Formats: sequence, C-alpha cells, structure tokens
Amino acid sequence: MSLKHFHIFFMFICIFLLVGFGAWGIATGRQPDAESWRVTMGVVLSVLGVALIGYLVHFLKKIKKEGWES
Repeated sequence: MSLKHFHIFFMFICIFLLVGFGAWGIATGRQPDAESWRVTMGVVLSVLGVALIGYLVHFLKKIKKEGWES
C-alpha cells in the first residue's frame, strides 16, 4: 500500500469517526439532563468532518491531475 493510498484510507477513517462522534454528541446533548458541552462538541466534530471531506475531495483532484505514481 502506497503512502497516497494510506492517506486516503486514513482520511476515510477520520471522517467516519468525526461525523460519528459528532452525531453522538448532538444526540446525547439534546437529552433533558445532558451537559451543554456535548452539543457544542457534536457540532464542532461534525464541522471538522465536513471540512475533512472537502480536503479529501481536494486531495483526490490533485492526485488525479498529478497521477497516482508521481
């Protein structure tokens, strides 16, 4: 596995975790007895996940333009 392939794989794992923990934070933070920081954490992690998706798209376009082998 090349470094580029590992980079893409690692980004997918990070996106999955960020969005997953973000959704969990929002869901548990909306309960009546929950702490307020959970919703904030959920929103921040979800925004970071979306930003990482944008970076992944940028990275894939760059790789396509330069070629996988360079």
